[in-house]
Amino acid sequence: MQQTKESACRCKNHLTGENMPLGPENGDMVKSERKDLILQFMGEYPLAMPPVLIYRNLRLHRNLRVGKETVKNYLQELVEEGLVLRIDKNALDDGEIREADPDDRAYYIISEEGKDEIEDTS
Repeated sequence: MQQTKESACRCKNHLTGENMPLGPENGDMVKSERKDLILQFMGEYPLAMPPVLIYRNLRLHRNLRVGKETVKNYLQELVEEGLVLRIDKNALDDGEIREADPDDRAYYIISEEGKDEIEDTS
């Protein structure tokens, strides 16, 4: 089956069943667009996730072509902007969301401010 350019640039949202555009190739996006794409993805899947899982799923579901370290850097910037929370993964075992210590590995989850940001831009 041959894909057209339009069909190759769309994917199905697993939650709504709607067809959605994939992210453009890395070279076609500026930094702010890539950060927005990460935030939108985290809004669609509001789960506590390690950065590598976010990275892999952005590549798979949004065709984002940047490196793991770039995604980690963008996540840190989103944390500093208050749009994403960097949380203690062990606290999740107790059903708590607690800020992670700076030296510890952490999971990331969209914040209420991040959800509001997505709503304001849509």
